[in-house]
Amino acid sequence: MKDKVDVETIQSPVKYVKDTTREKGQENITVPGKTGSKTTTTTYTVNPETGEVRANVGKPVIVAPTTTVIKVAAKDKVVYSKEGNNIVKETTTYKVDPDNGNITENTTKETFKENGLKDKVDVETIQSPVKYVKDTTREKGQENITIPGKTGSKTTTATYTVNRETGEVTSNVGKPVIVAPTTTVIKVAAKDKVVYSKEGNNIVKETTTYKVDPDNGNITENTTKETFKENGLKDKVDVETIQSPVKYVKDTTREKGQENITVPGKTGSKTTTATYTVNRETGEVTSNVGKPVIVAPTTTVIKVAAKDKVVYSKEGNNIVKETTTYDVNPENGNITENTTKEMFKENGLKDKVDVETIQSPIKYVKDTTREKGQENITVPGKAGSKTTTTTYTVNRETGEVTSNVGKPVIVAPTITVIKVAAKDKVVYSKEGNNIFKETTTYKVDPDNGNITENTTKETFKENGLKDKIDVETIQSPVKYVKDTTREKGQENITVPGKTGSKTTTTTYTVNRETGEVTSNVGKPVIVDPTITVIKVAAKDKVVYSKEGNNIVKETTTYKVDPDNGNITENTTKETLKENGLKDKSRRRNNPITS
Repeated sequence: MKDKVDVETIQSPVKYVKDTTREKGQENITVPGKTGSKTTTTTYTVNPETGEVRANVGKPVIVAPTTTVIKVAAKDKVVYSKEGNNIVKETTTYKVDPDNGNITENTTKETFKENGLKDKVDVETIQSPVKYVKDTTREKGQENITIPGKTGSKTTTATYTVNRETGEVTSNVGKPVIVAPTTTVIKVAAKDKVVYSKEGNNIVKETTTYKVDPDNGNITENTTKETFKENGLKDKVDVETIQSPVKYVKDTTREKGQENITVPGKTGSKTTTATYTVNRETGEVTSNVGKPVIVAPTTTVIKVAAKDKVVYSKEGNNIVKETTTYDVNPENGNITENTTKEMFKENGLKDKVDVETIQSPIKYVKDTTREKGQENITVPGKAGSKTTTTTYTVNRETGEVTSNVGKPVIVAPTITVIKVAAKDKVVYSKEGNNIFKETTTYKVDPDNGNITENTTKETFKENGLKDKIDVETIQSPVKYVKDTTREKGQENITVPGKTGSKTTTTTYTVNRETGEVTSNVGKPVIVDPTITVIKVAAKDKVVYSKEGNNIVKETTTYKVDPDNGNITENTTKETLKENGLKDKSRRRNNPITS
C-alpha cells in the first residue's frame, strides 16, 4: 500500500520591535518570517495470512518557523529649549509592546545646563590717568592727598541661542559700550615756608619756595635769608618797691581805752625781666615776662587794747553768763563791741535730787507649763528708793557754786519672781516590738533655782510596734497572637505565663512625747508576671480559580486582635495570568498523498 504523508503548517510567529532609526508616525516595516511544518508519515503492512492492513505512524519531522518581525517607527526624541537663562532638555522615549505593536511614550524634562544661556557681560576697566599738583595749604613732608578719579570701562555683552535639536549653543557678541575715565589728582604738600629766627638780638627771615613736577610729584626747593629786624629781641628789666603793709590786731592783755602800741615792719621789692621770642613762621615778636622775683615786705603791727569782759548771775534755777567781746578792724583799728547773754549752766542752781535704788528681792518658783531647758521668765518686782535733795548758790564774779544737802526720804521695794521652766516630762520609746513610757518629775530650789529630777520607766503597750507584711498576687497578662502554621478554625493553643507579686511592708514608729503610733508604708517590692500567650490558628489562605480565560488568585489574610483574640479577615482578588486558560486552535492542512 502507498505510504500516507500528513504535512501540518506551523505559522510564522509575529514580534513587534522598536525601530530606533525612524521617527514615530511612519509606516511599520514588516520583515516576513518563514512558516514551519510538521510532517508525519504513515506506512502500512499486510498480514500475509489474514490480509489485515496495519498502519505504522512514524515520528513527526518538524521544520521550525522563523519569526515575522514588524519594525515599529519609534525613534526617541530630544528637544532643547530656553527657559530663563537655562537650557532645558525634553526627552520623549517610546516603548513598543512586542505582542501588539502598541506604543507607550514617556516624556521627561530636565535642566540641561543651568545659566547656559545667561548673557555674558565682559567689563574691561580703563584706568584713571594720574596728575601731581602743588598743595599750597599743607607743609612739605605731610602725606600726599589723592583725589581719585573714576575709572572708565569697556562693556561687551554676548547673548546666546540654543539649537532645538542638538542643544548646541551659539554666541552673539554685541557692540562695546565705552565710558571714559576721569583724572586722579595727587596733591603734594609743598606750601612755601618762611622761618624767622634769632641771631644775637636780631630777627632773621629765611624763605624756602617749592616746585612740584606734574608727572612724578618730585619737589624742587629754593632758600633765601635776610635780616628782618635789628635789635628786635633785646631783654628788659623792671624793679618795683613793695610798701610794708599795716595790720591792726587785738591786744587781749590790756583793758579797752589804753594807747595803741606800734611794731614797725620792712619794705620789699618785685623784680620782673622780659625776654623776647620770634614766631618762626610769621616773624611776630612775643614778649615773655618772667616770673617776678619778690622780696616780701614784713608787716607793721599796731596792737589795740581790747580785752574781753565776763559777768555771772542767777536767773531762776539757771546760771547766766554775760560776755562782752571786742573785734578790731585789721585795716583801720576801729573797735566793734558785742555783748551776749547765754545760759552758762541750765538748772545749774536747781535743787539736786539724788535717788538711790533699793533692789527688789528674788524668789525662784517651778513653771509647770514649759519644758525644762527653756529660758527662765522673770516677773520683776518694784525697786525701792532713798531720795536726798541738795540746794545751790552762785558767786557773781567767778561763777563758783556752793551746795547745801537735806534729809533722805525712803520707799520700800516689792519681790521679783523668777519662773524656772520645769514641766514634768513623759517620753515614749520602742524596745523590740513594745512601747515604753519614761516619766521624769522636777523640783525647783526657791533660793537659787537649782532643779532636782526623778525618773521612772514602765511598759506602756506590749507588741505595739510589730511590722505588718501584705503580699498581693499580680495576674499573668494575656496576649493573643496569630499562629501562621495552622488553618483558621482549629482550637487555640495556650502557653501559660507566671503570676507576679507585690509585697508591701508597714513599719511603725512611736511619738516620743504623746505615745501616738504612726504607720510607715514601705516601697512595694514587685515581681513582674510573665505573659500568657494564646496562639490563634489563622494561617493565610490562597485559592486559584478560572474566570473566563483568566487565572484568578484569591488571597485571604487574617489579623488577630491581641486583646481578645477576635479574627478580622481580608480577601483580595487579582488576575494572576490574563488569557492563561484560553483554548488553543490548530489549523490542519489537507494531507498530501502520493
